[in-house]
Order: sequence, then C-alpha cells, then structure tokens
Amino acid sequence: MKKHQPINPNFPFIWHGGDYCPEQWQYEPKIIDEDMRLMELANVNTVTLNMFAWSTIEPEEGKYDFSYLDDIFERMEKRGGLVILGTPSGARPAWLAKKYPEVLRTNEVGQKNLFGNRHNHCFTSPKYRELVAKINGELAKRYKNSPALALWHLSNEYNGECHCDLCKEAFRNWLKERYNNDLDALNFAWWNNFWGHKYTSWDQIDPPSPLGEMRNWTHLLNWKRFVTHQTTDFMKIEIKAIKEHTPNIPVTTNFMGSFYGLNYKELAKELDVVSNDDYPNWHHYFGPNYIGNMASFTANLMRSYKNKPYMIMENAPSATNWTAVNKLKRPNMHRLSAIQQLAHGAESILYFQWRAGRAGSEMYHGAVVDHTGTDETRVFKEVASLGKDLERLKDIIGTTTKAEVGLFFDWENMWSATLTKGFNNTDDKNFLKTLYKHHMPFWKRGIGVDIVGYDTDLSKYKVIIAPMMHMVNDAFIDKIEKYVKDGGKFVTTYYSGMVNEESMTYLGGFPATKLMDVFGTWAEEIDSLYPQDENYVEYKGNNYRIYDMCAVIHEKNGGKGIATYKNDFYANTPAVIKNKYGNGEAYYVGFRDDGSFVDVLYSEILHDANIKSVVDFKLVDGTSVNARYDEKNTYVFVQNFNDKKVKFNTKDTYIDVLDNSIVTGDFELEAFDAKVFKKEI
Repeated sequence: MKKHQPINPNFPFIWHGGDYCPEQWQYEPKIIDEDMRLMELANVNTVTLNMFAWSTIEPEEGKYDFSYLDDIFERMEKRGGLVILGTPSGARPAWLAKKYPEVLRTNEVGQKNLFGNRHNHCFTSPKYRELVAKINGELAKRYKNSPALALWHLSNEYNGECHCDLCKEAFRNWLKERYNNDLDALNFAWWNNFWGHKYTSWDQIDPPSPLGEMRNWTHLLNWKRFVTHQTTDFMKIEIKAIKEHTPNIPVTTNFMGSFYGLNYKELAKELDVVSNDDYPNWHHYFGPNYIGNMASFTANLMRSYKNKPYMIMENAPSATNWTAVNKLKRPNMHRLSAIQQLAHGAESILYFQWRAGRAGSEMYHGAVVDHTGTDETRVFKEVASLGKDLERLKDIIGTTTKAEVGLFFDWENMWSATLTKGFNNTDDKNFLKTLYKHHMPFWKRGIGVDIVGYDTDLSKYKVIIAPMMHMVNDAFIDKIEKYVKDGGKFVTTYYSGMVNEESMTYLGGFPATKLMDVFGTWAEEIDSLYPQDENYVEYKGNNYRIYDMCAVIHEKNGGKGIATYKNDFYANTPAVIKNKYGNGEAYYVGFRDDGSFVDVLYSEILHDANIKSVVDFKLVDGTSVNARYDEKNTYVFVQNFNDKKVKFNTKDTYIDVLDNSIVTGDFELEAFDAKVFKKEI
C-alpha cells in the first residue's frame, strides 16, 4: 500500500520530545544547559516552544524580546533537532487584558472575566484577532528560515465560549445565514410556539444562559454549532498570519479526544495534520479492557479525521495532576501506551511536560525531568528507553491502516442525543460509554475500525455500527438505505433515527421514514430502568441483562425478531430485529447491555462478513493487536494491558522489529508489554 507523506518530509522519523518551557528558567541558565544534555540522554529530538510565553516575548505592546527563543532555536539547530513553534493565543499577557478589556471573555450570565487562567478571551473580538495575527506574523517572519522549524502548533487546546455583545451579534448573524434571513424558518425549526418563545426580531435572540433559555434543545444545538464556527474562524486568522511567511510549514492544534465543547471534525478540515492530547486513566479499577479500548477508540477517531497518520502532542510520562486519582504509570505502561498510539497511526510521542515547574497550576504534573532534576529516575529511564525503540521503528513512518468496520460517531449527533432530555438522562445518557462498549468487540479481536460520520463514504466498509444514532438527515437516510441495499451490514440501536438536523422529531414513527423499512422495525416506545430494575433479553438460550434503556419494538416489512425480552409488559416481544434488505442486512438492537450481548452479536456478524483478525493467534483478555502496512510489509503491534504475563501461539513467522529476532510458535508478553512484528505481505 502506498505510504503517506511524513508530518514534515524534512523530518522523516518519529518525533519524540514535548512541551519545553525555558522561559520559566530564564533566570537559571545552567538549567537550560542541563536540559540539552538530558535531551540527548533521553533520545529526544523535538521540543514544543512558546505555548504560553506571549508575556515573555512581548512584555509591552510592540516591544519584542525573542532572545530565549533565539537561544533554543540555535541549540536545536546545532543538535539537528526540530522545533514545534506554538502561537501564544491561549494565554494573553496582563498588559493586553488591562489595555483592551474587550478581549476578555464574558460568561453565560453576562459577567466580564478578570485577567487570569488561560483561554480567557473572546474569539470574536476584532482587537484580539488583530493582536494575535500580529504576534503570529512576527514569529513567522523571525523563524521562517530556521532549519529547525518543523511545525506550527496553534494555540493550545482551544475551548470555551464567550457571551459578550460582540458574540451575541455574531451568533445572530450566523443564524441569519443559516436560515436565509428568514425568522419564520428559525421559529419553525426551533418549534418556538412551544412555551410562547416565538421571536419577532433577530435582536431578541440571545445565547443560551441559566438566566434565560436553557431548555430549547435546538437553540442549544445551534449555539454549539456557532461556538465551533467561531473557534474555527479564529483559528483560520491564526493560520493566515503564519502561512503568509511560512507557507510550507504544516500546522496543527492539539485536540482533547472526544471533548464535548467543539466539533473537531470542522477544525480538522483546516489543519495539515491532526494531533491529540492522550491522557487515559491507566490502571483504573474498571480494568485493562475498559481503558485500553477507550484509548483505542480515541486513537481511531484521530486517524479517521483525515484518514492518515496523526500526532500525539501531549501525554504524561507518568501521572497527571488534574484527575481525582492520579495514579502513576506502572513500569512499562508508558512504553505500552506509546506503542498503542503508533499502532493506530500516530507518528509522534510528545509529552507535557519536559521539566516540572517549581510552582503554578501544573507543578505536580508528570514530567520527563522531575524536581530531582536528574537522569536517575524511573520515569526518565523509561522515556530514554522508549526513545531508542522509536528510532528502531522509523520504517513505520507513512504506513497505512486498514478497516472493514466503521463505527458511527459525530459531534452533532452526540450533542443532539445528549442535550435533548427524555428517557434516561443519567450521565449524558451514557452516550460515550455506549460507543466504547460497541467498539470493544473489535478491539479485543484485533479488528481494524474507522470512525465514520455523516459525510463518510460508507461503501468502503463491510459493516457499519451506529449506536444511538439519534439525529439523521434526509441525505444520511438515503446513504444508509443505499448502503444496506447494496450489500452492507448496518447495526443501529434504541434512540436512533428520531430527529432531523434541527433536532425536530420525524413524524410517522421511528426509526424515521425509509429507515423503518431498512431495519424492518417500528420502535414504538422507549422504557427507562432504574439501576435496581432487572430485566433480561434471551438470545440463543442465554440471558443478557438490560441497563438504562430499552425500546418496545415491532417487526415490520419483513423484519424478524432474533432475541426477546423476558419480563415486564413487553415480555416475549422482540428485543433485536434483523432484516434482509436488498443485498444487505440491517439490525436494530432495542436495548443497552453491559457489552456481553453486542460482543456475541458482532462476533456472528464478523463471521458472516468474513472479517478476520490481523493475526492468526487467539487474543487473551486484556490484549489487543493492530496492523500498519506498506507496499511490502505488514507491521503487527501486539499489546498486553494486563499486569501479568500472557502467552500466545502463532503459525506465522515474524521478525521482531525491535531486536531482529525470529518469532514463531509460542511467544510471551510481560506485564504491560508490547511487541512490534514484521512480515512480508
């Protein structure tokens, strides 16, 4: 398979390093010298600079001091290393907030924020956009010819929203464009005659607020869309300022997994490469499968945005400091978590942070160099060892992945499904947890998965899984209908096919319009269960407990029930309906379980679709496997998330990429171990 281009063709290796903040140590120059020495020992080739250093490089408006950046650029150039240069918009200087208070964010009850924290700015503010573009341009002009400049890092973890008068007006203008300046169309789409909310003038519309409107789901949905639009528009201002001087240097910004506040799909369209901050809660009491699978889902999401390799921009070499319980990564866990990301398509392993600060919000956040300041710590040694492994894995750069299964996830569907109240509202309807459960059967079997959305070409996949597909527009309904008719296998669940793109319910029954025929199902009602309620579904002689939600469903137009409810007034009625439609098959799963049922169902569907694991050996609990490909070789990544040794047996013959040994027959992985094998295609 043809390889992808590296992140930057001038640096065709796995990038290893991370956030480096020498501005925090400018009064202790010996620290900088020591950092350069330690970076060599840690096999670090990359530093990310300037993320929150605006107040250092522009201490007064129009007066610049780039001396600390000049120094690090020069040092990295001499080392042959590379620099990811951050734009500093995530944290404006105090002088800027004082001089131009309009740049500060206004909260949802109309209070103007004080200076402090980070991302405390208005994305709409013309003054802030002007000043950000100016400092970005100055940085680009100064370092455009540096051989070390490899990538631009836009801001840091874009997030938040502003409710100032500028943002209110921008929201109204955005709505005018969306509804073609037709207020009646908006009133209808928002169903504003309910509770007497009909607008007669655009200036009557405000953003959602606990002091005003928080119960019109379409209003809230469109505000979410607007916040994404405004953030993306701000980001485009940043990109324009740097591309003017460095058109060939790629740009990225760091995502935060499935962060609820922004539709990352829209931001990804403007980026040259996607990057993510990877902070799974390793060693959680839920067990190795849960966290390993969740991290895999997020990795698949990052790769699927652009269908090419992505970056890990941040991860903790040990513990974080911002969760309720910040457990240390156990020995070898850091290496395993890094190789897991490479297995899914990552081509960098970067940290927050290189050196732990002496004070501030993240002083106890894990770092490669802790407050001891030496190379003698366990964490430093593990990072250095990983760095050597990454050098040996350079041949995976640009390799591709394969997937015959698509799992549907889209921000707009998530917003619609969770903002809307009804049925069981516990923990945002357990929306993401449900997706993880439907991802698990593929993760534990070594089956490649892409994350798909409304605009994906479904024909590339043999199987599509779409849990809680609450929102579907006419175009996507047509796409599903054609996909199944042409031979695809499509699985959806309760709470699917219920509303259009405005979060207005369809009329005539659920799932909507053609989907009732495709799935051979009429979903009449949805029941909600308390945690102590017990009901079960019987399937092929086994019982599976129901949790949270289940739909009362009926066979329609040829659909056949293949599982039945055990108790309550809907006992002995279908719990799952399978329908032959055209050349394909559609499944409607009417209930949520703990994952046991969907594991069995997907095993059968995989068998019927002739979708097989990337390896010939059976995986044991708590292990997974992924593959990447080039024109000649398959690279197999075997991962053990257990705290104990596991054994496998393969009939294939592999080369261990890290030690060049031959692997066939029996082989073992130690606790939290990972191996990378290679074999010719």
